[in-house]
Amino acid sequence: MRRFNCFLGLLAVLAAGGFCLAQLPLGSSQQEPAAVVASSPAGAKAIAPSQQVKSPDALVQPQTSSLAIAVPPPEAAAEAAIRAALDQPFAFEGIVTPLHQVASFIQKNHQIQVEIDRPALTEEGLDPSMEITFQANNRTLRSSLNRMLQGTGLAWYIADETLLISTRDEVESHPVTRVYPVDDLTVENATTTNRYHGSRSSLRPAELINMISSLIAPDSWDPYGESGVIEGASLGGREVLLVSQTEAVHDQVAELLRQIRAVPPAPRPEEPATDLRVHPLSDNAAKVRQEIIDMVQQTVEPESWEQPGIFLKPAASVLVIRQSPANQRKIEELLSEINMHTTPFVFPTFSGDQGDGGGMSGSDN
Repeated sequence: MRRFNCFLGLLAVLAAGGFCLAQLPLGSSQQEPAAVVASSPAGAKAIAPSQQVKSPDALVQPQTSSLAIAVPPPEAAAEAAIRAALDQPFAFEGIVTPLHQVASFIQKNHQIQVEIDRPALTEEGLDPSMEITFQANNRTLRSSLNRMLQGTGLAWYIADETLLISTRDEVESHPVTRVYPVDDLTVENATTTNRYHGSRSSLRPAELINMISSLIAPDSWDPYGESGVIEGASLGGREVLLVSQTEAVHDQVAELLRQIRAVPPAPRPEEPATDLRVHPLSDNAAKVRQEIIDMVQQTVEPESWEQPGIFLKPAASVLVIRQSPANQRKIEELLSEINMHTTPFVFPTFSGDQGDGGGMSGSDN
């Protein structure tokens, strides 16, 4: 059943919002790509930008994009309010407090619906009135819930406009499906400039998937889809990860992707002061080699040829040149143009005698 729910969620996102990702142009915003969220596999639909609910977990950028988002119908506003509350400070001063009192405190102070899944707890032999030992210290509600439920066999999830506290098995049977754009991190878009750091070595989608499933709750990813599911896909020209997991695991996935994006690129190696290159000459160019030497030295940074270590030496049908990399590129462009000619050249006079018609005589040097 879990496998069925996971893949229903993935299909709902694909059908309702996946191809709409193409409407978000690469580099259209300086914000990091966020995840598209579909918290229920049933009834997902695409909504217009003007109707979108601003949720911290959803890719909502109406000011820069006409992106549609897969969300469940009427619950969207209430669930978005719960997600917003999860990121607010949790000012809880109790140290040893019954679980039902903690739930009431959260509901009253954050104005959201909070319930304890008593049937699920009873089935597992857990007491809904168990005492919770915890001090918030102004953490967010999300972090506080994760910490206070640690070691109790309990967890939380969002469903039916409610923040539900239940057993871990029950929470895992209600996965949340999200789509994470990762085209700025994957090798499939190597031609695309990373809008955060410029160019960077990219990961293959399989490497990124393996990294996530190995580092984050490794036991929760079932190869047969009985628990967490993660798949790579290309939607509307964008590389994405489709992830069906618990809220807590999604938080860790989003944080890992944020940290990867925050890693600065490796410093570029310094360009050497000079390098030595051999520039070939065509047969016709070789006949007027000296004139070409004069042209190079008088058109490409003339003063640089007097510097120590800089030289130009002819050898057979090549020119051996030591220059700065920037000047070498200029020389290559110039010689490329000259070598394209298939007839003898006519140059302006730089040295030697002027021949008939203003041409240059060849040189035997």
